[in-house]
Amino acid sequence: MIPQQLLDDDLDRIFADWETVPFLLRPGILKDGSIHEFPRPVPAIRLQDAWDFQALKVPLVAGDTLVGHSQQGVNILVEGQFQPDADTTDSDRFDAVEDLRELLNVGGGNVKYELYLTIDTNTEQYRKFKSCTTVRFECDLTDSRLFTYRIVIHAEDPVLYATGPGS
Repeated sequence: MIPQQLLDDDLDRIFADWETVPFLLRPGILKDGSIHEFPRPVPAIRLQDAWDFQALKVPLVAGDTLVGHSQQGVNILVEGQFQPDADTTDSDRFDAVEDLRELLNVGGGNVKYELYLTIDTNTEQYRKFKSCTTVRFECDLTDSRLFTYRIVIHAEDPVLYATGPGS
């Protein structure tokens, strides 16, 4: 059995290492005029593109022909973790999860948000998708020392923009 203190020390080192990575994805969303960053570290962001097309088959000829390619919207999978502070209560932990859930909620109206893959306010470098909605949110609460979450976001517009807020 590994002593609890060694596990805790290892988690602290992992989180400290994430702060020193030269290119760090800092995902967040622009909602209600403010950028809200997701809890970090975020070890995985995956883009899932798809295209529509029509497959045509000519009888007695080998192979087929694909026509009418058009790109669909893109799904973005964000996997992240956050470590509650040592003095954080169970109530605070659940409040943090609820805050993230509320941030991702697009509600009954047709409210969409911008998803930022990286935010660097010092150099004003951004990468974002527009017209985004949340498809799925999962959070693993079984380990009270480290919460992991997974978000699937759909961007109607498949273009990856290099502009900041308001543009």
